[in-house]
Parts: sequence; structure tokens; C-alpha cells
Amino acid sequence: MFAKLLMIIVVAGCIALALLGLRQQRLMIVHDMVDTHRTLMEQRRMLWTTRQRIAEACRTPEIQAWLAEDQNRWLAIHQPWTVVPTDMQAQP
Repeated sequence: MFAKLLMIIVVAGCIALALLGLRQQRLMIVHDMVDTHRTLMEQRRMLWTTRQRIAEACRTPEIQAWLAEDQNRWLAIHQPWTVVPTDMQAQP
């Protein structure tokens, strides 16, 4: 009788320890997810700030005037993979 009771207590303790281990794993995973989400939000915020600064810098009248002087400049910026814009290849 004593051996059965001792065995039940030991098995219950093992089950309790296993459940506590699973609970701790779940908490650690949730913590890692929150850290990843926080990092993602910080990077998005930094990206949007950088985009805003680029947009503000591109709105300056000097850049617009510089691009308006020569249409080929915009083509070179718009299509950086072409060495010579396609509409200028036929010109001598």
C-alpha cells in the first residue's frame, strides 16, 4: 500500500514538472515573439523616418530645377540599368 502511494506521488510530481516545463517553454516563446515584434516595429519606424527624410529632400526646388534642365537626367535615374536611354540611341 505504501509503495503504491509513493508511486502515485512520484508520477504526479513528474507530470507536474513536465507541465511546468511546457508552461515555461510557452512563456519563453511568447517573450521571443514580443521581442521580435518590438524589433520589427522599431525597424518599420526607422524605415518610414528614412523614407520621409528622402521625400523631403527630393521636394527641394534645387533638385526639381536640376531635373528640369535636362530630361535625360531623369531617364538615367529612372532606368539606371540602361547605359544610353533608348530614345537617344538613334540620334547621331
